[in-house]
Amino acid sequence: MTPQRLITFLGSWSILIILGFGALLSWHQLRSRAVSYAPFRQATSIPLSVSQTIAGLTSSAEAWAIYSPATGQLLAGKNVDTELPIASITKLATLLRTRDLPEDQLLAIPFASTEQPPARVGFLEGETASVDTLRRAAAVASANDAAHALGASASSEETYSLKLNLVDATGLSARNTASARTVAQLLDLAWRTATLKPILGLASTEIERPSGTQVLSTTNRLHDTLRSDEVLGGKTGYTDEAGFCLVERFRRGEQELIVVVLNSGAPTRQATAEQVKALATAALDQLAPASQ
Repeated sequence: MTPQRLITFLGSWSILIILGFGALLSWHQLRSRAVSYAPFRQATSIPLSVSQTIAGLTSSAEAWAIYSPATGQLLAGKNVDTELPIASITKLATLLRTRDLPEDQLLAIPFASTEQPPARVGFLEGETASVDTLRRAAAVASANDAAHALGASASSEETYSLKLNLVDATGLSARNTASARTVAQLLDLAWRTATLKPILGLASTEIERPSGTQVLSTTNRLHDTLRSDEVLGGKTGYTDEAGFCLVERFRRGEQELIVVVLNSGAPTRQATAEQVKALATAALDQLAPASQ
C-alpha cells in the first residue's frame, strides 16, 4: 500500500470512528435526558417503601403522593399525574393569585360572594373586610364567600406556573382539577409565600365583623383532633365529585414531606386525615436513617 493510499485509508477510518463515537455520545445523552424527565419512577435516589398496612389503607384512594419539598421530587405515590377534581384545595390557588394584595387593604363584598353555599362566614353585600381577614377565612374555615371575594379582586388569572385547570375561586366546580403532583407543588409554593405560611396550619382564627369578633374553626382534622408537632399546614377539600381530598406538610427533625390524597375513598374527613398522617408517618420512618 502506497503512503498516499495509507493516509486515505486511515483518514476514512478516523472519520468513521469519530462519527460512531458522536452517535454513541448522542444516544447516551438522549437516554440520560429521558431518564431525568421520566416522572416518578426515577425521581429520587432515596428508596422509599410503604408498608403493606399503609398501602392497604390507601388502596381506596384514587390518587396519592409523597413529595419532598427540599428536592422537588416525588418519593412515592399512585396515579400521581392523573387530573382529578380538587374541590377546596383550589383555595390555595386563590390565595396565591392574591398574594400581592396588602394585608390591610379593605375589599367590599360583592353580592355574588354572599350567594356562595356553605361553608361560609356569612358576609353581607357591601360589607368590607381586609385581605388578611378573607385569607384566613378561606384558608382555615374554607369559607366560600371569602374565597369568592378574594378571587374577584385577583389582579390576574395566574401569577405562578403550575398545571392547574381552574374555573372558579372556591373549588365548588368539578372542573377545578389538578394532579397529586401539582397539588403538592401548589402547597409548597404557598408555604414559601410569607403572607400565607402563617395561616396554613391554624386550627382556628378570629376575624372582626361589624357585629363583633367571630371565631372560625378549621375543616382540617389534622389541625384539630390529630394535631402534633409534625403537622405544619395544609388544605382540605370535599365535593361529591372530588370526594375527600387533603394536602399536608409534615416535619420530623430536619426532614419535611408533603403528602397528598385525592378522592381518599375514606368515609369522613377524620378518616382521610388519619390516612394522610399514616402515610406521612410511614414515609418519615423510612427516611429517618437517611437523615442521620
